[in-house]
Amino acid sequence: MTPRAGRGADESLVKNPAAYSTDTKVVFTHHTAGTNDYTCEQSPDINRAIFLYHVQGQGWNDIGYHFLVDKCGTVFEGRAGGIDKPVVGAQTYGFNTDTSGVAFLGNYNDAI
Repeated sequence: MTPRAGRGADESLVKNPAAYSTDTKVVFTHHTAGTNDYTCEQSPDINRAIFLYHVQGQGWNDIGYHFLVDKCGTVFEGRAGGIDKPVVGAQTYGFNTDTSGVAFLGNYNDAI
């Protein structure tokens, strides 16, 4: 597991503490719709770009996903608040409580 610091998360952009639900009952999987043509070494850069898009572009408090996984199998800590806690992610805003979100870096509408 690569922690937030390992992917270069700019914690100064996170303005509010994490929110928590009571439990995690369901995990949603997503893909980021980015390119599949990246190297393992580029994964932290992609993570940072998604973080900036979510915070600055979407106006969210933090990156939306709890975890991000690259095509090399590296798991990155996404949203702040604890990997072992039921942190409310962006996929749950207003609905889908007690869930977690994992995003796979790349566009899986296309084959790699």
